[in-house]
Amino acid sequence: MRINTAKNVYYCHRCNESGNSITLYAKLTGTDNKTAYRELTDGNIISSAAITRKRITDIERVPLHLPGRHAVYLGLLQSLELSEKHRISLVNRGLDDAVIERNLYRTVPGVAAASRITKELAEHFALTGVPGFYTKNDIWRMALHKGFFIPVRSIEGLIQGLQVRLDDEKRRKYRWFSSNNRENGTPAHSWIHMANSGGNSVFITEGALKANVAAHLSGDCFIGLSGANCINGLVPLLHDMGITKVYEAFDMDKNANNNVAASVSKLHRRLAETGIDCIPCTWDATYNGIDDFLLNNIG
Repeated sequence: MRINTAKNVYYCHRCNESGNSITLYAKLTGTDNKTAYRELTDGNIISSAAITRKRITDIERVPLHLPGRHAVYLGLLQSLELSEKHRISLVNRGLDDAVIERNLYRTVPGVAAASRITKELAEHFALTGVPGFYTKNDIWRMALHKGFFIPVRSIEGLIQGLQVRLDDEKRRKYRWFSSNNRENGTPAHSWIHMANSGGNSVFITEGALKANVAAHLSGDCFIGLSGANCINGLVPLLHDMGITKVYEAFDMDKNANNNVAASVSKLHRRLAETGIDCIPCTWDATYNGIDDFLLNNIG
C-alpha cells in the first residue's frame, strides 16, 4: 500500500482502495467519515488543524481503472439527464439520439440536484482524488458550471475525466471538471480522448466532442487533444496502438493563427522524431473544423 503523508492520501495496489486518513480509519473501523473524523480529532490521534492544512493541498488523482475515476464518473453520468436544449445542440452537430446516449452526454445539474447526487456517490465511492469533487464543512460537493458534460475516454473506452461544454461562450467554450485549490480537491489533467478506436485510419484533432462527431460522420478513428499543445502522452498511445502514420486534422485557422500554426508544427516534429508520419489535412476553409466540413459535405 502506498501512503503519501504530505498529501494525506493512500492507495492500495492489491484491492484498489484509496482515500485519506479519515476514509482509511472509517474503512478499518466500519464507521462513516463523520464519525471517523470526530474519533480521530477527539482522541488527539490527528489534529483538526493538521487536516485543514492538508486539505488546501490538491489531492493526488486516483487511478482510472475500477473502482477508480471511471466508476465514479459513470455513476455520476448515469444519475443525470440531458436537457432538450443540449440534445438539440448535439443533433445540430451531426449526432443522432443513439450516439448521444451511447456517449453519455449529460447536462450539469443545478445546486440542489448536485448536492443530492454527490451525497449518493459518496455513499458508494471514495471521492478523494477524483477531479471535480471536493469537501466543504466535511460534506462532499461537486464543481458546477452551466453546460453539459463530455466524457473523455481512454483507448479501452473508460472515462478518464469530464469536460464541460459551457453555455456561455463569451470567454471560453470548454473547461475541465476539476476541483483544484479546494478542500480535498483534485486537479484534472489534459487527457487524450479516443473516439472510434476500431477505425482503419487515425486522425488527430482538437477536442473530445469534435473527435466524437468526426468519428461518427466518417467512421474513422479520431484522437481528440484538449489543445494543440497538449501532446504529452500522445506518442506512447500511438505506439501502443501500433500506429506509424496519422492524419493531422486541426482547425483550418492553423493557416492564419500563428500560435496554432506553431503548435501544429511542433506536433509534426515530435511525431517525426519518433518515426510516425504525420500527414496534414486541409479542406474548404469555409468550414473551420473537420466536424463542420464532414457534416456539410457527406451524403
